[in-house]
Amino acid sequence: TSRTDMSRERMRVQHEGLDRAIQELNAAGRRTVNPGVKQAQYQDLIGLHYVRGIGHFEQGRFDEAIRDFDDVLLPAVDADGGLRALALTQLAWIHATCPSDDHRDGDQALEEAERALALTQRTRWYAFSAAAAA
Repeated sequence: TSRTDMSRERMRVQHEGLDRAIQELNAAGRRTVNPGVKQAQYQDLIGLHYVRGIGHFEQGRFDEAIRDFDDVLLPAVDADGGLRALALTQLAWIHATCPSDDHRDGDQALEEAERALALTQRTRWYAFSAAAAA
C-alpha cells in the first residue's frame, strides 16, 4: 500500500467520522441546552457540537459551523475551558480567514482569539495561532 493510498484511507475515515458526528447531533436536535438534559449528557453533546462544527467548516457550511461553535460557548453549558478555547480558536480562524467575505470580521476574530488566550492562560499554541491569523 502506498503512502497516497494510506492518506486517502485516513481522510475517508476522518470524513466518515465527521459525517457520523453530524448525523448524531442532528438526530439529537439543533440546540441541546434545555432543562431536560442532564449535565453529564451536556459534555457528550457539546463535544459533538464541536466536532460537527469542524465538519460543517470543512464542508464550507460556515453559518452552521459558527452556530455549532457558539453552542459550545453558551453560558448554560458547563464545557471545560479547553473545549471553550478550541471553539473560540475555530471561530477566530473562521472570522479571520474564511473564504466567504460575509463571514470575515477581523475585530471579532481578534476578540475570540484573545478570549482563547485568556482561557488557556497563554499556554496553548492553537490560541496563539488564532491570534496571529486575526
